[in-house]
Amino acid sequence: MRWCFPSDRPIPQWLTDYLKQQELPHAYLPVLGQLLNQVNPSFNNPKEVEQFLCPSLKKSEAPKNILNLPEAVQCIHTACKTHKRIIVVSDYDVDGVTSMTLMYRFFHYFQLPFTPVFPLRKSEGYGLTDALIDRILKTHAPFDYLVAMDCGTNSTQA
Repeated sequence: MRWCFPSDRPIPQWLTDYLKQQELPHAYLPVLGQLLNQVNPSFNNPKEVEQFLCPSLKKSEAPKNILNLPEAVQCIHTACKTHKRIIVVSDYDVDGVTSMTLMYRFFHYFQLPFTPVFPLRKSEGYGLTDALIDRILKTHAPFDYLVAMDCGTNSTQA
């Protein structure tokens, strides 16, 4: 199997110039340029690329600014105190599995039960889909709370 890049998206000149300024072997530059252009074609300047390549928690959004986070924390706190049944859903990509692992550690530390659920890739696709919701309702009902992590921005229908 060979990795192929679509040829219809040219690498912006500013990105080529930026990569040439980096201390990288010359042979890496075209591949890195194509890869960055594929990962996020909306990069507009070197600063955005640098933030992507060298992320920092200092540049991250403060948790207090995440919409509805206090309400979500209160719901989970109430559910835990009252022994409600919690289903936690996450994607099967790296950040989804990481999110689920953190939730597992949280619930395990406090000796609280929860049910982890990942979508079935072939039949349910990616994210919080109608097919996944149907499976949860068929196999895990009744439950009191459903916590969806890393699968909300593109899952508006479900």
